[in-house]
Amino acid sequence: MNNVDAIKFKTPENFEGYYNYVYQKYDYDSFIASSQLSIDYIIIHYKPSIVPLNNAVSIPATLNKVSQNGPSLHRCCPVVNSITYNVEVSFNFSYDPSSGKYFSGTSFTLRHPDINLISYIESILGNNYTINSVEYTVDIFSPSPEELFHLVKLTSYLSWPGKAFDSEYDTTIYLNDGRGSSSKAGKSYVKDINGKVSVRIESIWKQRVLKKKNIRTMAQAVSLPAEDVFKFHKFQSFGNIKFFKHVVAKMKSVLSNEELKLWILEFEKSFFKRVYSKEDGGGVRVMRKIVKELGMNPAIYFHKHEFQDFFFKLIHGKKFI
Repeated sequence: MNNVDAIKFKTPENFEGYYNYVYQKYDYDSFIASSQLSIDYIIIHYKPSIVPLNNAVSIPATLNKVSQNGPSLHRCCPVVNSITYNVEVSFNFSYDPSSGKYFSGTSFTLRHPDINLISYIESILGNNYTINSVEYTVDIFSPSPEELFHLVKLTSYLSWPGKAFDSEYDTTIYLNDGRGSSSKAGKSYVKDINGKVSVRIESIWKQRVLKKKNIRTMAQAVSLPAEDVFKFHKFQSFGNIKFFKHVVAKMKSVLSNEELKLWILEFEKSFFKRVYSKEDGGGVRVMRKIVKELGMNPAIYFHKHEFQDFFFKLIHGKKFI
């Protein structure tokens, strides 16, 4: 299947259908064809002593082939060992009324970096930088990418996610508000890579997590084992039979038998409408939210899905570059 937009999802519409779907056993060795790991980008901040604006161009000019893209964003194409790379440079300006504009630092975004590019940038900047964020990716290829994405969409969850974020597209899920988080973010989506459809799972580490893990250099950041990078990612199934039993018992105390029957029908319909909506990215993320809204403890009803063990087995011992 080459057309990403053509992917459709099977959606269980009741608790019985959900149970049959999420607890089915997969032959993962057949279900997963291959995988590949990569670094999508690294963003670093370089802050030398404040210098006049007319000297600011000296740093990116060293990188060769500077082209301006917007008022403060420049695109550089350094050539290292005959390979042309993509580096974006953004000046961070501060204003001093007595002397005009000065720049107080420069942000570099390294797209699809490797060790050669990292070494080259560090030969220019030294270690006088801080890492803002790193985006780590795992692309998983399956004979049934639509089924794989549906499984990931329904089960994936980020530990201590912070603020939630509503999905914008049917083929993308956000595990939290990545832009608002200062520690980490997670996202999964369907991606076309040279005509092959993958399910991409992303883990974005930001300053707070990087500092906590004492990751100070780009070389350290890209050498982390994949299982460490994705340790915040969970794949969970919902113990809906136990939950349904408990919630019905709870509602019996306030509703008559006839009212309870109607409530069950409406609740189940509303529950799965939200599960497949864009609210909080849908899936297990909104299921946990509904359980909390009913004054119940999610820890009782959500458990590790078998895909979690397979995923970490798949990436165990692998590096990103």
